[in-house]
Amino acid sequence: MKALKAIVPSRDQKGYRRALILATIFFCLVLTISLNRYFSFYSSYDQGLFNQIFWNNLNGRWFQSSLTSAISVASLEDGKLPIVSFI
Repeated sequence: MKALKAIVPSRDQKGYRRALILATIFFCLVLTISLNRYFSFYSSYDQGLFNQIFWNNLNGRWFQSSLTSAISVASLEDGKLPIVSFI
């Protein structure tokens, strides 16, 4: 109960309450638009990759997708994985 009182603002905290309401409205709006795109099959390739990574994370294969695996055609170069340096 104490944790719920910390999240729900009192009447004295008008700014916090307004920010919480706007954040909730924004979250619901973005969620609705994203689900509409997803279920109407109008999603981009990135969304498919994110779904694949999310599914693999749930099944214990952390951050693994078909683009990061060793058998991916997109990542193979002459039969070897390319060396990538981010430094």
